[in-house]
Amino acid sequence: MLSKPYLKNQTDADYIADQWRLEDSMAYRSEFTLSSNYFSDLEYEAPAADLVYKGKLYTLISGQTFSGGAEFASLLRMSDRSIFIGEETGGTYEGNVSGYSETVKLPCTNITVDIPTVHFQMNVDPEIRARGIMPDYTVPQSWDDYMNNDNAKLRFAVQLITNGGSDQR
Repeated sequence: MLSKPYLKNQTDADYIADQWRLEDSMAYRSEFTLSSNYFSDLEYEAPAADLVYKGKLYTLISGQTFSGGAEFASLLRMSDRSIFIGEETGGTYEGNVSGYSETVKLPCTNITVDIPTVHFQMNVDPEIRARGIMPDYTVPQSWDDYMNNDNAKLRFAVQLITNGGSDQR
């Protein structure tokens, strides 16, 4: 967390001024506060216990699962709430680097790239660091699958559920 708003690239047309600031080791954004109790200052309430789904979850993942999707998958893996189907996630189990970016133009090619500057650290303890969520069932998506608009992961998940959803992890 920066001590003041990130102002690089603020002349870019799609730049949104960041209102987060660090104050007494707490992160503040206008009237909202990011603290250890997620529900405390954001005016959210914990869901009623009878509304929490307790059945089996099947999560489809691939190298295109990154950022918030990878963070969500991390929480599901950490809490052992889901059976993962597909391929290793693009985002790591322990967090990612995303958010605001530094735009850099490469000198020889003039290609412009964005380098993310915010590191999100998940409160998890992976067995293998710097890797994504590994699937319980590896189901790759072939080029033919893409060309024929066939979602192999979804097809496998439906078949697994239809056949009783046995978890053979």
